[in-house]
Amino acid sequence: MNSLIELLTNNVAFHSEVSAWALGELGEEPETVVPVLLNVYQSSAGDSLRAAAGDALGRFGAKAQSAIPALLKELQDTNVVMRWHATNALRSIDPEAAAKAGIK
Repeated sequence: MNSLIELLTNNVAFHSEVSAWALGELGEEPETVVPVLLNVYQSSAGDSLRAAAGDALGRFGAKAQSAIPALLKELQDTNVVMRWHATNALRSIDPEAAAKAGIK
């Protein structure tokens, strides 16, 4: 897990995006991985990496509850792609919070 986390934050876009995907697919160690993914998601990284981190958070489902405030905020982004990723992640993490935000 540590190697994937290192790749996620190594500033090589392709490695970081693939690492985010892998971390989400594995879904292991949410207490360690979710905060790292959330940090990347809320960072000034490029949209592609942020979207990959958001998708990975969504794959953690209810174990990524701490991401809900950031995802709700992202629903206001002017970038439709980022809103789409936030919507999907929010649905996976907390369908009730998604419904309250007007996501069907």
